[in-house]
Order: sequence, then C-alpha cells, then structure tokens
Amino acid sequence: MRKVFSILFCFVFFFSTLYFLWTTTPLFAFQEAIFALKDHDRETFEKRVDVDGLVRSLVEDLLVKPAYSTPGLTSFQTEVLRGAVAVTAEGLYRELRGGVYRNLSVSYFSPAKFSPIEFSPIKFSPIKFSWQDLFFLPAYAAGGDDLKTLLNVAGHAANDSLRRMKMVAQDRMIYYLRSHPQTLAGRLLACPPEQRSQVLGALLAELGLTIKDFKGLDGCSIHSTGNDNEEAVVSFRFYSPKVGRDFLVKILLKKHGWEPWQIARLDNVSEVFSQLELDYEGEIHALMRFSLDGMNQRGVDEEMTSVKEELRRNQGTKAILDRLKIKL
Repeated sequence: MRKVFSILFCFVFFFSTLYFLWTTTPLFAFQEAIFALKDHDRETFEKRVDVDGLVRSLVEDLLVKPAYSTPGLTSFQTEVLRGAVAVTAEGLYRELRGGVYRNLSVSYFSPAKFSPIEFSPIKFSPIKFSWQDLFFLPAYAAGGDDLKTLLNVAGHAANDSLRRMKMVAQDRMIYYLRSHPQTLAGRLLACPPEQRSQVLGALLAELGLTIKDFKGLDGCSIHSTGNDNEEAVVSFRFYSPKVGRDFLVKILLKKHGWEPWQIARLDNVSEVFSQLELDYEGEIHALMRFSLDGMNQRGVDEEMTSVKEELRRNQGTKAILDRLKIKL
C-alpha cells in the first residue's frame, strides 16, 4: 500500500510541476485570455492582455504609421496630416477599445448608441495659410506690449485657420473612405460603428484568420530586454483562401519578473498585409493625398489674407497698426 501511495504521490508531483511550468509560458497567456473572454472575466482578461497597448498599437499600425509614411508631402501638409490623423486615431482607439470591453462583458456596458458621422461639404479650393507671415511686422517698430498684442491676435487667427484645415482634411478622409468601400481601408474604417464587428468578421473569414483556417503553432522565441524584463514572440500559422497558401501572424508578449506574461501587440501587421498580397499602405497613401489636395505652399500663403483681415477688424490691433503706420 505504501508503494502505491508513493507512486501516486510521484505522479501528482510530476504533473503538478508540469502544470506549474506550463502556467509560466507565453502560450498559457493565450489560454487564459481565451477562457476569460468566453467567461466574461474582465479581471483575468486584463491581467493577460494589455488592452490599451494592444489597441493603440493596432491603430498605429493601421492608420498612423502608414499615413505618416505618405511620400511627396510638403512640411505644411505633414503638419495638417498629423493633426487630422491624431483626431481620427483617437476616435478609432476609443471605439475599438469599447468594442473589446463590450464583447468581454456585455453586462458591464450599456448598449452602445451610435449616430451617423456627419461631415461638412467638401470644397477643393486651395487652403491658405502661412506661419512665416506671422512675422511680417517689423519687431523694431513696435513696443513690447504692442508686438505682443499683434502676435497674439495673429496667432489666434492662424490657429483657427490651421484647425479649420485639419477638420477639412478629416472630412475628406471620411468622404474618400465612403467613396471607396471596395478597398480594405474603406471596409475597415468607413462602415457604421454598429456594423464594424460583422464587417470585420467577414473580412477575417475572407483573409483566413478564423479557427477553421488555423494550422497551429509555428514557433515561440523568448529573449531578455534587461532589468528583469522579457519579451516573447509567438508565431501562429493560418491558411488563407484568398492567396491559397499559409501565412504567419506574430504576437508580442511582455513580462516583468514573476509577473504573468501579457499579450502586448500584433507584431507583424505590415508583413501580414504583404503575405496576403494587400497594398494597404498604398491605399492609406492615396487617402492622405486626397485629403490634403490643394493644401500647397501657394494656397498656404494666400491664407494670410484672413489673418490680416482679422488684424484690421480687431480694434486694439488696428489702433496699433495705425500708430505704427503699417498698412496691411
């Protein structure tokens, strides 16, 4: 009997050790995340998935990075682009993050109410503005207070112009995406928010990112990043009916000390697009060029007309200009 108990104890100890070792692996993070999502266990899900980091990195890879890499833009167009993309990216981040939590725990969130995205009429006349002209007033001719007043009013008018151009660029993005629903960017970003989960599901099935297309684990590499931090890249193989061959999806996980592994980001977004023969970056570049059409240097210079008119309309600056005998 003692021998039987000894053997039983050895078996229990052996399998307990194996299970403990399994819980310290990056792959266990995926198991816990999937079970937490299925059981609507928000606490466990957040322990195993860096939701904010994952969603933000996805928005970066899908919108921000390809937009910023648009070739042939002037420095001013780049400035307008960054402002318009930042607003769009923040809205997309909030929507995607909210979608994760709605799927995770429907009881935690009330049913979402979505209103259609409104945009102003699109006008393609040149957009006008010049930062350089903010300094058209001779500094030596004005006292410190006078110059400060002039620059404050000019800066306010200039900021209004820049803000208006960023809004126009954002409106054009929406218009372009709605006009090109056949593109991947149009399908992902232009559909109504309440339909995005269905559209995304259909797109994933088309590309081969479903359970039935999953072919297994391709590899897992772990390396130290210093200060008791570790990173792991786990590669999964899928079969895409679109291209008729396998492709890899790589997930980055992070870990600090004895803390559990946490899913951090999709690590090869651009590579996935390349493997699936999708010119997603080219689509985003076309979107950005359309959105910034007419915002060239000549148009930029002409925008100062409105700034100068604002200086003439403002009673305080008008008196200063008259005193300095400056004609605009």
